[in-house]
Amino acid sequence: MPDTSDLRAAASLGGRGVAATTSMLRDVQLAIARRAFGATGPAGRPARLMHDGITQVVYAAVGGGARVAAAAAGVAVAARAATDPAYRPLAQRPRGNVAISALNGAWGDLLARTGNPLALDMSVRVDGSDVPVDSDRLADAFPGATGDVAVFVHGLCESDASWRLSGERHYGDAGSSHGSRLQAETGLTPVYVRYNSGLHISDNGAQLDELLTSLVEQWPVPVTRLTLVGHSMGGLVIRSACCAAQQASARWSPYVKRVVYLGSPHLGAPLEVGAAHAARALQKLPETRPIARALASRSVGIKDLRFGDVLVPFHSASGEGRARRLGLEVDRGRHLAGLHHFDLLNHPRVYAVLREWLAS
Repeated sequence: MPDTSDLRAAASLGGRGVAATTSMLRDVQLAIARRAFGATGPAGRPARLMHDGITQVVYAAVGGGARVAAAAAGVAVAARAATDPAYRPLAQRPRGNVAISALNGAWGDLLARTGNPLALDMSVRVDGSDVPVDSDRLADAFPGATGDVAVFVHGLCESDASWRLSGERHYGDAGSSHGSRLQAETGLTPVYVRYNSGLHISDNGAQLDELLTSLVEQWPVPVTRLTLVGHSMGGLVIRSACCAAQQASARWSPYVKRVVYLGSPHLGAPLEVGAAHAARALQKLPETRPIARALASRSVGIKDLRFGDVLVPFHSASGEGRARRLGLEVDRGRHLAGLHHFDLLNHPRVYAVLREWLAS
């Protein structure tokens, strides 16, 4: 029988989400009521106690009911799916891959910490499926493998499928990506990685270090060159992996000849900085404190970006700020005005630069 625990987990998580939302609304209402009743003095105490009691009961019923209903629905759906030998886990389906990758970006540390089946492991991906990193499976998945390997690492809340964004619109081929076009024009072999972007960047860097070690050892042909391409957070994960590799003299490190950062927030992402400031401000008032707690529940992966759109301004992507400079070779970078952050994943103007850099 197929493992359908991911269906149960998804339904349960939905119920928990509804319950958490009702709890937040309850706490906001109670805080507002306490301020209002406080203005009436002792005379308003009986009315306040009645209001608080009724509010607690109503919200508890709504939240508890949502949990129970979601859990029951999950069990029923999972039981029915378990009779289907062709069942594919949610994370192995095109839409499920996108949704669960986004979920991992938002709360992936919680999913991993609680052993939730929806928590993603770092893996090599081909045609929407995980590929074990052993010589036989890699040889099957990459029949035309060359020694010139390019590893693509996506960003926050993204997946391996993100590299094909707008492929149909730009190229008339939904499967077209930077990697597939570079393979056709330069002969390099693209390898796409999916990971839980809600974990600490350092944790994902350590996992990428281990994966690249195994990849170089198990690759079907001897690796001659390794190119690393990271979008947004993916670039920070690559930097972390390279740091770990240098400290341990990892076998894959000498093969890295080129690293490409596509909009990576080397000096932090303003959106996360703003979220951190907002959480602190909301914490100051009882009426907004529940919202602050909800905002603070975002993953540690997101919080790491505070140091680390509109999402990533030029000074952060180039590593050249007023107070902090990383010493990246900015003259070897390129600023493409008029493109947004996610255009970097699969836009013809971006590809033209990649081809210029990587074709030689």
